[in-house]
Amino acid sequence: MSRRIEQLFGCMAMSLVLVLVAGMGAWWWIDRATVYERPRWDEASFEAIAEAHAARTAAETWVVAVNPSCAHCLAGMSALADTLGSAPGAPRLFALVVDTAARPAKRSLSHPRLDGVFWDREGVWRARWGHRMYGEILRFDAAGDWIDVPRGG
Repeated sequence: MSRRIEQLFGCMAMSLVLVLVAGMGAWWWIDRATVYERPRWDEASFEAIAEAHAARTAAETWVVAVNPSCAHCLAGMSALADTLGSAPGAPRLFALVVDTAARPAKRSLSHPRLDGVFWDREGVWRARWGHRMYGEILRFDAAGDWIDVPRGG
């Protein structure tokens, strides 16, 4: 009798695993099949947290998606800002605060190299652009048209 119970529980466990894997696969397929907007950088679409520095002329604008609760994101953003510097030809660099319900404090995202900090109150980054990775760098040209997400960014 106990052998039959073991077989029953084994079948139930395998069925549960198969249902979970199928559900995750369906979720992944639906997410990948969803057509998202092509990202476009328009400062008016986001709420400014820290006033942007005087407009610099640059061929590119880089936007880093950060969540203030993610120490790794903040460290990566600071490292990128330190690396880029402000030499002629360096891209403009903005932080885009994502996935936060409340307006973040200005001091939590300050870095002298940032050209501005914006809050994605409406969830554009995730819901409309379909992006998911904190610390991701989005590259835009001078007109605000999306170029790409660099490897590792």
